[in-house]
Amino acid sequence: MSVRKRIFLAILVSLNLLGVVALVRQDETPCSANLLYAYLTQDSLVAMLGTRLVGKITGRFSSDASPIWTLDGRYVAVIEGADDPQQIAVIDTKTHISRYIPCRDCTGLAAFGGSEIGAISLTNQGPAPASYRLLRSNLIDTAPPVSLSTDFPTSWPIMKLRSLVGLPGQALFAGAEPDKLSAYGGPEELFVLDREGSARSVGGTDSNIQVGPAAATTRSIYGGPRVAIVGGWHNSACEATQDITILDPATQKIVNVQMDSVRPAGHHNAGGIAVTDIWWGYDGHLYATIQAWDCRYGRDDEPEIIDEPKVIVTPSSLWRLEADRWVKVDSGPLRAVRMFNREARVILVPDGNSVYGVLYMEIRGRGVLVARSVLAIAVRRDSDTSFDAKKTFAPYVGVWWQHGYTLTIKSDFTGELVGFNFGTPGGTIDQPGYLYRERAILVFAVKIYGITGTVTSSEGSDGTAPAWKVGTKFMLHMNAYPGVIDLNYSQGKISHYCGPRIAYRSGLCGG
Repeated sequence: MSVRKRIFLAILVSLNLLGVVALVRQDETPCSANLLYAYLTQDSLVAMLGTRLVGKITGRFSSDASPIWTLDGRYVAVIEGADDPQQIAVIDTKTHISRYIPCRDCTGLAAFGGSEIGAISLTNQGPAPASYRLLRSNLIDTAPPVSLSTDFPTSWPIMKLRSLVGLPGQALFAGAEPDKLSAYGGPEELFVLDREGSARSVGGTDSNIQVGPAAATTRSIYGGPRVAIVGGWHNSACEATQDITILDPATQKIVNVQMDSVRPAGHHNAGGIAVTDIWWGYDGHLYATIQAWDCRYGRDDEPEIIDEPKVIVTPSSLWRLEADRWVKVDSGPLRAVRMFNREARVILVPDGNSVYGVLYMEIRGRGVLVARSVLAIAVRRDSDTSFDAKKTFAPYVGVWWQHGYTLTIKSDFTGELVGFNFGTPGGTIDQPGYLYRERAILVFAVKIYGITGTVTSSEGSDGTAPAWKVGTKFMLHMNAYPGVIDLNYSQGKISHYCGPRIAYRSGLCGG
C-alpha cells in the first residue's frame, strides 16, 4: 500500500461520525425556499434566496476565503480581514440579521454540527513556539465563543492551518510549517480536530502541492456518506497532476478516481490537470470543475524560447463522476457550479484572467445576473444529496426477463443483460439463419427525476455485433402493471421486463 493510500485510510478511520446527521428532503420546485446560497466578494458576504437578497455583511475578505454553512443550513459564515483576520462575519438567513464574532488571528473555519462553528486562533506570534486554541461558537445564541486548548503541535515558524471540510462533531485540517513548504504549498500534515479541541494527526500528504479542495456528504449515489479530497503533484512549472480520492468512512474503502477521461484523445503526454472545485450534487453524484492543458517545449535540436508553454486542451468545465469515469456536463468556461435540483442552479463564470467571477442564477436554462467580482459561492448542506439512493433503487434489484433476455440488477448499481438474437457470425443483427448470444454490462445512477443506465461493455458470440452498444443510455421506470419495469431508450424505444411474480404474457413482457 502506498504512503498516500495509508494516509487516506487513516483519515477514514478518524472520520467515522460522518453519517450521523440526517438531511432534510429537498423540494424539487425551482421556486422553493431551498434555493438558498451565499457568495463572497472582496468587500461583502451576501446570502441570497434565488435572486432575492436575504442578508449582507460588509468587510475585507481574502481572495482565498471560503464561506461555510452551518450543518443545520441556517447560518453562513466566513473569516473577515484580508491581511489581519480578527473576526468572523455571520449571516442568519432566518432572521436576516448579520453580525461579527471576535476571533483573533483566525484560520481554518469549520462547521461542527447544528448551528455550531469553530475556528483556530493563534495565541502568540513568536518568537516562542506558536500555540493554537479552538474558538467554538453556537450561532443560535449571542454568547461569546468558548475558548478551548488544542493538541495541534506547537511550532516556530507558525504552522499554517487550513480547514478542508467540516463534519458532524469534527473537522479535517491541513497544516504546514512555512520553512518546509515547496513553492506549490506542500507537503502538509493532516489532522482531525473534534469540537473539544482534540487534534489527532493522521499522517503527511507526501505531496509538493496543497491538498484540497475537499467535499463531504452524508448521502451519496453510492448509498452512504463519502468524503472527496483533491491531491496531486507538481513536476515542473508547467507539468502538474491533480486527482481525486473518494473515502468511504463506513467500510474504510478508498477509490482513486481516474482523470484520463478529462484529457481529449491524443493529449496524454506532458501537461497537467487542475481541479478547481468539487462538490456533491443534489443527485448524489460528485461534481467538479476541471481544466487540462498540454506543455509546449522547444526541441533539443531546435531550441526556441516559449513565453507561455501551457496550451489549454480542456477549458475549465463542469464534469460529473459516473461509475469510474468523468462525463462532461457543461463545456464552460466555468469556475464553479451548484445545482439545487434538475431545473435550478447558480453558476460562476470566469471574468477574464482575474481571480473574480460573474455569478448567475439559472432556472430552466434561463440565466439572471446576480453579481460581479465574485470570489466564491457556497450552498447550504441540505441542498446536497437529499434522498436515499439505495432505498430508491431497491425495488429494481433482482432478476427480470422478456422474450429471450434476462436482466439482472444488483444492489451495487450495476447490472447484466444476457439474451439471444438472430444474426450472422461475424456480422450484424437481424440477419436470419443464426442464433447468437449477447451480453452487456450496465451501470445505473439514481437521480431525483429517475434512474439512468449506461451500457459500459457488450459482446456477441462468434464476433456478432450485439444489439446493445457501448454507450447506450436509457431510463429505468416502474410500469403501471405491478411487477414490471420499463427501459426507455434514448432513441424512444421501450422494453418491458417482468419480475418473478409475472406469468408469461406475450402482450406484457417484451420490446
